[in-house]
Amino acid sequence: MRATVYRLLFLCCLISLPLAPLPAQLEPMVTPAQIRRHNIQSITVTLYNGDAEGNRHGRGEKERYYEYDPMGNIVERNFYPEKPGYNRTTIFEYRKGSLWRESLNKHGDLVESIEYINYAGKVPTLIRRKDGMGKLLATEERTYIQDTLLAGMKLYDSEKQLVNHTSYTYVPETARLQSQTEQRGGMTRKVVENAYDPHNRLIAQKEYDNTGQHVRNVTYNYDEEGRQVRRVSRTLDGKLAEDLYYTWEEGLLAEEYVQYADIDLRDSRRHSYNEQGLHSSTLAFEASTQHWRVATFTYTFYEKK
Repeated sequence: MRATVYRLLFLCCLISLPLAPLPAQLEPMVTPAQIRRHNIQSITVTLYNGDAEGNRHGRGEKERYYEYDPMGNIVERNFYPEKPGYNRTTIFEYRKGSLWRESLNKHGDLVESIEYINYAGKVPTLIRRKDGMGKLLATEERTYIQDTLLAGMKLYDSEKQLVNHTSYTYVPETARLQSQTEQRGGMTRKVVENAYDPHNRLIAQKEYDNTGQHVRNVTYNYDEEGRQVRRVSRTLDGKLAEDLYYTWEEGLLAEEYVQYADIDLRDSRRHSYNEQGLHSSTLAFEASTQHWRVATFTYTFYEKK
């Protein structure tokens, strides 16, 4: 969980990693390398009502806050106001050989704790999740190939009974993810299969449903610089499910928009950056509500030594 729990590995991995569909939350697109290079101490996310011109209306609402230590590790995450399905504050503590993650509610009471064991190598081999009273909720065992490539995950419930077993295979020459399968309740199903071009870029993906049935085909397109410009998802009969476009300006992601099947409207995101090249704001349009929002990302920095 190095230096973030959200949409990172972005600007430094444009060629090797495909961009994901638009997330529900408006998050700062900042890489771990940027956090360390710029000595970022904190990021505050503020949301405003907006319009098509990018103007902000009202005072805005503080939405989220992230804090990092001088090494670039995330140490605190806050949600304002408290969100359904999320705890108000999450504290990250790095101890010898492990990472502790504690979630608190708005009253400061411990709700859940997660321990990542053998985290000193940045690839935990054992993860324990407990409730606020210390009762074990679940355990996850992980195995790796070549020390860092995740080979398998076994999830156990509070009674230490196996819930599911997820396995990963990789292209031998490039270590790119080739397929993912899951075993649950005596049934084995495929989750995803990937195909790559000679430049090791993901170009095709098969998606499977919860029963292991092949349900969608996804294709990826790139520009001459190797940056992703399109992601198209279709059903097996060729019907469009989702079509995402990406545009770039001076090496930075400038706009994202998605066209849904049989809908004339589309969601969109327009991004701005400050003089340091850090993501400073996003103007978002939600087709379902016809609502414009503006998210601003404010940074504080450690003093350079």
